[in-house]
Parts: sequence; C-alpha cells; structure tokens
Amino acid sequence: MDEAVAPLIHALRPMLGSGGQLGSRAGVACDSWRLGVEAHNVRDRKRVPASCEGYVGHCMLGGHYHRDSKLVIDQAISYIDSIKLSGNGKEVLVFDIDETTLSNLPYYATQGFGFQEYARQASAPALPETKRLYNKLLSVGIKLVILTGRREVQRTATVTNLRRQGFSGWMTVLLKPADFKGSTVTFKSSERQKLLDAGYIIVGNIGDQWSDILGTPEGARTFKLPDPIYVGHYMLGGHYRRDSKLVIDEAISYIDSLKLAGNGKEVWVFDVDETTLSNLPYYATHGFGATPYNWTSFQEYARQASAPALPETKRLFDKLLSVGIKPVILTGRREVQRTATVTNLRRQGFSGWMTKLLDAGYIIVGNIGDQWSDILSTPEGARTFKLPDPMYYIG
Repeated sequence: MDEAVAPLIHALRPMLGSGGQLGSRAGVACDSWRLGVEAHNVRDRKRVPASCEGYVGHCMLGGHYHRDSKLVIDQAISYIDSIKLSGNGKEVLVFDIDETTLSNLPYYATQGFGFQEYARQASAPALPETKRLYNKLLSVGIKLVILTGRREVQRTATVTNLRRQGFSGWMTVLLKPADFKGSTVTFKSSERQKLLDAGYIIVGNIGDQWSDILGTPEGARTFKLPDPIYVGHYMLGGHYRRDSKLVIDEAISYIDSLKLAGNGKEVWVFDVDETTLSNLPYYATHGFGATPYNWTSFQEYARQASAPALPETKRLFDKLLSVGIKPVILTGRREVQRTATVTNLRRQGFSGWMTKLLDAGYIIVGNIGDQWSDILSTPEGARTFKLPDPMYYIG
C-alpha cells in the first residue's frame, strides 16, 4: 500500500494535517528531515528538499509553527516559575532577535530589497509567544539581555523596532561590532562570558538558531525555538516567488501578443490583498492563519497603510502603464478603508490607475487576483490570471 503524502499548499484547503506519515513525499520523510534540522543532526543545509517545500510551508503558515513555539515558551515559563531567585538582581536571560523576538516574515515575503534596508524600516512584528515570555521575566525581576548577530550600525533601527513592538525594560542590547570577523557562536559566547565575569547569572538563553545558544557558557538552561525561515519553504522561500513569476511572465507574454486599439479603452483589473499588496505582516502577528479572520483587527492593520508590494505584480503593473493599458483596482475591501488603501498603494509605487469607469465601452483585456472570487463570474475579461495564495488555504 502506498504511503500517504502530505497535502501541498494550493488552491484547495488541505483536509489533513502535516505530521506523522503524512509528512513523507517522494521517498523523503519530511517530518523526520525537519526534526533532524531542529535537533542539529542535519547541518550545512542550503535549502529544504524540493519535495518537502509544501510540507514545511504548511508547518510555518498553518498552526504547526505557532504550536511548536507555544510549547517552547510554556516550558520556559514553567522553568522560570521553578527558579528560586537570589533577590540581588543578578539573574539575566539572554534573547536573540531575528525569528526569536522579531519576525522577518515581511522581508522574506518580498525579498525585493536588502535585509539591512528592511531592518532600517524598524517594522518587523513581534513574535507573540516570545513576547509572553519577555513579559513574564519582567514581572518576576529577571533582567533581559538582547544579544543579536545584527551589526552595531543597525542599533538605532533595531532598538526602535523593539520599542515599537512593546519590548522595553531590558538591561542591555548587544550587537556585533562593525569590524568583528569571527563566527556568531564566538561572538555570542564571548558576550555571555562577559556577563558572568560581571557577576551575573545566566538563568536562561533563547534563540531560533543553534549559533544563538551553543558555545560556553550557554547559561543554566537553553531554549531552541523552531525556525523554518532558514530552511526555505513555500511561501517564504523561492517557491512562492517562482510560482508568482510564472504567472506574471505569462501575463506579460499575453500583453506583448495584444494588438491594442490605440483609443485608450483597454483596461486590466487588479485585486489588492495578496495580489498587489502582501498581508504577511498582519498574519505574522495573528498566528499565521491559526486564528480565525477578524475584520476589526485587519482593518486596524489596513489603516496603517504599511503592507509591502508583491514585486511580481508590480512588474506587471509597470508593464501595463508602459504600453498604455489602464489598471483598474477592484478589491473586496470596504469603502471605509479607501484612504488607507490608496495611501498604501501609492507608498509602494502603484499609481496611474483609473479612478472609475467613466462610461461604457472599455475592453477588459486582463483580470488578475489570488482568489477565485476575484476572477469568476461574467464578465471575467478577455483573459484571467490566478496568483497563488497560501494564506487563505491553510488549515
């Protein structure tokens, strides 16, 4: 009997989870491979096995990643509750930043610019489970030390980002000097040794990478958070971008094949969410789809007008403008969100769209969206293009 396989993330909601035998694809036991990476048995990996991209993506964007993180933090808090503190204020717990305290999902969602530029924006959302541990430590009087592999040049933006996300009250934030040439393990272990030399007791150490916690002294107890970001997966790795690129390449090829009337009547219809703008920053702080959609919280996010552009769609948008096809933005967002939505689009470089269809006679040469509801129903347009969107199809 053939072994069951993990459901891929695509335009049909997976009916099954992603654990046990369901984590095996094409002879690769994906759940075992992931365990090997997390246990540091699989090393020097450059990317996830191609046959496991859907499996790891499901873990990250479904409830699996959040549950794994919650288990780690539950254990950390239980450990904190068991400690008898000295009362002299010398106990500290060391925190990493990237994928431990702050999530870089918005950066990996687009990968359209350098990480340093992204960090400079100071917009990374907090990882909610880590925030829970952080607040617990503050409440019991354990001092917080932020120890990151980021460079000293990123200090201002990093501190600003942490404060914006509600992290404060730390004892110190330690970043790599600009001229530091050694490994992350060497840097972090030497900084922890300095804490011991100053008389502090490292009661705990938490990070998402083994380099965050390996190297003497580690601390009385270490906690390793899961981090699929660095092993690659569907939404945040290259797969999603490649799928989107294929769609846009086809759309641009189609545009190049058109013979335009020259009367300015050709239009192309665009959806907004997960087509023109990415809402990964919102999902990063709302359980990656593990919690039900909440219109009120999403409206608050939309009001910030901070969603990043999806770069492949931007490429199509610019192509249309260059050949004289008018873009029309048609979204399921509410009218009350108009100002924030338009502001967000303009901030991301989208402009030149038609504000309204002034009269009849326009020809819809194309229609693009991530949901079937964006493109189904007459009239669809001369040709429709369906972008991938894992966010709405995760279990």
